[in-house]
Amino acid sequence: MQNNIIEIRDNNLVISHRIIAEKTGNQEKTVSRLIRNHISSLELFGQVGFEIHTVRNSAGAVNDEKTYFLNESQATLLLTFMRNNEIVIDFKVRLVQEFYEMKKILKNEIQPAEKSLKQKVEDLELAVKHYENIEKIFKKFGNFSKRELAGKTSNYVFLETGIDFLKMFGGFPKDEKHSFQNSFSLTSLLEKHNIQIQTYKFNLKLEKLGIIEKRGKSWFILNFDFGRNEDYQNENNPRYFEETFEKLLNLVYPSKEICEMPTI
Repeated sequence: MQNNIIEIRDNNLVISHRIIAEKTGNQEKTVSRLIRNHISSLELFGQVGFEIHTVRNSAGAVNDEKTYFLNESQATLLLTFMRNNEIVIDFKVRLVQEFYEMKKILKNEIQPAEKSLKQKVEDLELAVKHYENIEKIFKKFGNFSKRELAGKTSNYVFLETGIDFLKMFGGFPKDEKHSFQNSFSLTSLLEKHNIQIQTYKFNLKLEKLGIIEKRGKSWFILNFDFGRNEDYQNENNPRYFEETFEKLLNLVYPSKEICEMPTI
């Protein structure tokens, strides 16, 4: 299976630190040092894999070089330790997209056997521990509201495990800034912002960014900064927050494109 930056090692999706260095404009030794400096935090999400290669330099001397391999959570966390610039920000988006696409491919290729009740309970227990670890990381490195913390943490756990804690426990905390009354359908917000594109085409753009995904006939929001999932007549009905919709538009289209976008 070919992919530009993600590879499969021991049945896990990983990315090498050398690829991260190349795509973020950093030296390989700089990224390697960053991993070593933050290894305890990175290994909250599993052991950091590596390989040692023997190489011969131009002078004929033999040296050992270590290549690190990070899973999605580790790679995402590593990028938070880097100084933000346009290259790093663009790569963060691409990293999420690439892992998301690879997961979809693997899901279609491998149909898992039905799990026993015991296996499901064990999976849930592991997901709870995973949730707690990710929540600690977000609390340590960011000043998030309860809703933002719940949304970001649940989103990562869902992408890693397929378990949606927000849906399981009834949604966001009720005392936070995004009121359910201030959430709207995608169609109504596109019309309000005069974005002339068919809703299903806009959904495809959001899917490519990893913001939503399709399950059966329904779309589900994965990034809870931008909206919530609402059950309506046994089908999911995505609702988007008006106060973050312009930010969402800026992710889908640069400002210039919004101004020049033709009627579709």
